This record gives sequence, structure tokens and C-alpha cells, in this order.
Amino acid sequence: MIKKLSAVLVAILICAMILAPATAFADNAYIAVKGGTMTFNKYLAVANDATIPAASFSFTIGAGDAVSGTTVVAGLSPTAVTVGTATFTANQATTAGAATDGIVNSTDKKYATQSVTVDFSAVSFTEPGIYRYILTEEASTATNITNDSVATRTIDVYVQNTVSGLSVGPYVMYSGTQTNAPAEDTPENPDPTKSNQFVNEAASQNLTFSKTVSGNQASKDKYFKFTVTIEGAGAGTVVSVDMSGAKTTPAKSDATTYTAGVMAAANTITGNTLTADADGKIEHDFYLAHGDSVVIKGLPKGCTYKVAEVNEDYTNENATQRGTVADAAVSLTFTNTRGGVVPTGVMLTVVPGVVIVGIALFGLIVLKRKKNKA
Repeated sequence: MIKKLSAVLVAILICAMILAPATAFADNAYIAVKGGTMTFNKYLAVANDATIPAASFSFTIGAGDAVSGTTVVAGLSPTAVTVGTATFTANQATTAGAATDGIVNSTDKKYATQSVTVDFSAVSFTEPGIYRYILTEEASTATNITNDSVATRTIDVYVQNTVSGLSVGPYVMYSGTQTNAPAEDTPENPDPTKSNQFVNEAASQNLTFSKTVSGNQASKDKYFKFTVTIEGAGAGTVVSVDMSGAKTTPAKSDATTYTAGVMAAANTITGNTLTADADGKIEHDFYLAHGDSVVIKGLPKGCTYKVAEVNEDYTNENATQRGTVADAAVSLTFTNTRGGVVPTGVMLTVVPGVVIVGIALFGLIVLKRKKNKA
């Protein structure tokens, strides 16, 4: 029995010795680790006198190329990576631009910000390395949106070997599509290609329209009605209105056919802003007299405008003016003329009468002085 037990024990020891290398190899195998998430910033810039429009921006991600002779490899399972969208709401709060802010670099602009998440949690990493992905911003279909001058960003995901196993991170983003291994990056000598943001601009222009009357029968205190129609501005778009060149409480004159109440209600604009409806349309009436002007600021590039004046017994060759907001500010002048022929005979009869009266007065003064001397 003892011999038999000894033989079994020896057999077990031999098996353990045989299996030991395989067990050690199994213990050294990496346990797959899931990725995490990273974020980048999306900026939308507008002119100082404009507001943020409602806009949404999407992104796609794919595998980058491996770099021969380095630890940079193509990103794993790019279809499993999800990227959020950057959604801006109309009239979203903005930050003033600064000459050194690194985003807009202009005091003539302001911008809003959205944070976008890139989620790698569905990707399993089984080996250390630098896994490279290419993030691309989809071009906007809006006519007033200018995309970032560089449409792609490179994301390197670092998977590192630690005493406790594989660890994912950090996530580093670079501008453009990188084809080389990452450069040495220190606080004293940062890599200039690093970038965690996309910057887009929403282009806009101002529309100014003014009123002029001329002619010897034209009334300069008469108010004329204008209807401004903006279409294609985008749902909820807010534009500002500068009424500093016009009167918000027009006084009714004898030549004006509109009541003071109607004119004041139109020219007094709450918050000095107008908001587009669900169809992106803005329509508003204004009342202007000679020398008055109105500026509508921040009209999105690509929207259409129509300014129509109600004519009232004046000559106006262009009572309705329309067009599309493009790359330059729009300035419209509405000139109304009203004149009449003055008969020359009236002047001939009036002038001699004036001369006779003057002579008579002069004679009376001379006679009075002679009488006083006598």
C-alpha cells in the first residue's frame, strides 16, 4: 500500500512539473481591458453683434495607420467607438473673444462651447501599445456655417502595462491626420500639434434701411410704413435691432396717416430683438420719417430679406427691395419725392409789392425826421 501511494504521489509531482510551464504562461497572459471615455471641445463663433444660431455638428471615427518601427498601431474596433454630437441652441450664452484666448483670437467675435464625448468602452484592448484613431467632423449643410479649417483630429489611446495588468489612458488628440509617432511632449516644450477642439463660425451680416424725402411739396415730419420680411434665418434665430437712428415713439403729424399708438407699438421692440418662428421667418413693421434709419444685426448668411414701403402719393422708384444676405453688409435707401410747379407770375407780382412797401416805409421815416428838425 505504501509503495502504491508513493507511486501515485510521484506521478502527481511529475504531472505538476510537466504542467508548470503551461500554468506560468497562462498566468502571464494579459486580461483584456475595456476602454474609457474622453472629451473634446466644440466652439461656434459669431460676430459681436450676432447671436448663436441653432446648429448641430456630427463626427465620425475610423482607424488610423500604424507607424512602422514604433508602438503606434491602428485603432481597434473603430465601429464600436461612439462619438456624441455638438448641439447649440438659438441665442445660447456666449463668451467674449479675446486677442489671446487661443480660440477665436479676435475681439470682434464671441463664441459658445459644447463638450463632446468619445466613448471607447465597447473596445477590448488585449496588448499594450498606442492605438491610433482618426476623428472627422462632418461638413455642415447650413449655408452660414464655416467648418474648422482642419476637418480631422488624431486620437492616440495609450494602453500600458502596469503591475496590476493593462491600463487604458491617457487619450491624446492632435490636429489633423498624424502619420508619425508622437513627439516628445513636456510642460517646458509642449507639442504644438496637440489640439482638443474644433472651431466653427456662423457668418452673418447687418441690414440697414433708411428713409429720405425730397421735393418742395414733401413733408419731412410724415411717417411712412415699412414691412421687413426675413426668411430662411433658422428656427428660433434671434437678431438684434438698433433703433438709435429712428424714433421709438413717433409723434403724429398732420401729414401722417397712422396713429401715434400704432407707430409706437411697432417701433418699441422688446429687448431690441426679433425672433424667427418655427419656419425661420421674421416679419415686422417699422415707421420712419425723413432722416430715420434702422439696423437689423446678425442676419445669417444665406437668408433672404424683403423691405417693402407703403407708398402714399409720393414718387418712389423702388418701394420694395429684396435680396439674399451674402458676404457684405446690406444698406438700402428709400427716397420719396413730392414736388409741384410754382407759377412764375406769382413771384413777379409779389416782388414789386414788396418793393413798394419798402419805399413807402423809407419815405415815412424821412418825413418824420424832417418834421422833428422843424
